Amino acid sequence: MARDASGNYTLPAGNPVAGGTTITATWGNTTMLDVGTELTASLDRSGQGGMLAGLKGFAGSVSLPSFTFSSEISSGMYYVGTGDFRMSVLGTTTTKWIDDTGTPAGSQKPFLIWNGTTWEAPLTSAGTVTSIDVSGGTTGLTTTGGPVTTSGTITFAGTLVAANGGTGLAALGTANQVLAVNAGATALEYQSVTTGTVTSVNVSGGATGLTTSGGPITSSGTVTLAGTLGVANGGTGATTLTANNVLLGNGTSALQAVAPGALGNILTSDGATWTSGAASGGSPGGAIFTLQYSGGF
Repeated sequence: MARDASGNYTLPAGNPVAGGTTITATWGNTTMLDVGTELTASLDRSGQGGMLAGLKGFAGSVSLPSFTFSSEISSGMYYVGTGDFRMSVLGTTTTKWIDDTGTPAGSQKPFLIWNGTTWEAPLTSAGTVTSIDVSGGTTGLTTTGGPVTTSGTITFAGTLVAANGGTGLAALGTANQVLAVNAGATALEYQSVTTGTVTSVNVSGGATGLTTSGGPITSSGTVTLAGTLGVANGGTGATTLTANNVLLGNGTSALQAVAPGALGNILTSDGATWTSGAASGGSPGGAIFTLQYSGGF
C-alpha cells in the first residue's frame, strides 16, 4: 500500500501474519514488492538519489532549527510564521527573510539582520563616516587637509609621474621646445629642435622626357627644366604642333597630326586611322548646303 498524506506506511492486505500461517508466494511476493517500492521512495542517508518533490520539515525553533547539522543542532533554519523564516547560530537568531511585498517597491526590506538590539536591512541602512583621508600613493601627488572628520577639503599638490598618466615635470620648457622621452627612456623631458644643413640639391626628370640643368646646387642657384614631356606623364610628346592640324592619339607615343590638305577635304576613316581627302562625288552626301543669316530674332 502507498503511504498516507502524513507519510505513514501500512503493509498490504494479509499482514500481519498470524503464527503458524504457511508462507505463500502470493502473500510473500506482494508484501516484499510493496516494501521494496516504499524503500525506493525513501530518501537515502548517503545521498543516493534525490528528492522528487519539495523536502518538508517541521517548523523548528530558534534552539532546535528545522534544518540543522548533526554536529551542531542549535544552528540552522527554522519557520516562525507565514512569510517569516529565520537562521539561528548556537540558539541565537541572526537573520530573517520576510514577505515585505506590502511595502512600496523600492522601499521593501525582505532580508534583515539582528544587530543585537534591533532588526536592520544591510542593503539599505546608512552607515556613519567618522573620518576620511586621501593618499597620493606612488603617483607623485601629495595631499593636505586630511583626515576630514566632520567637513573640509582635501587638496592635491605635487607632480603626477608618467607611470600614472602625468609627465613628471613641474614646469613647461622654453618656447618652441618639444616634449620627448629622454636618452635613457626613463622619463619625459623638453628638448630643443635643432635645424639641419642642406649641402646639395639636384633635380631629375626621370622618365618624363624632361631634362634639367643647373644642378646640383650646393649653395644657391636655379635648376632649369627642358625637354619634351611624354604622353605617359600628361604631355603630347611633340616639340611643335602645326597650325590647324587635327591631332590623333597614338598610345603612349607622341601625338600624330593630320593636315587639312586641299580645299573641301574631309576626314575619312579607313578603319584604323584618319586621313584628309576629297569627298566622294564632290561633296559629302552629294550636296553642299550653304546657310546664310542676316538680321535678328
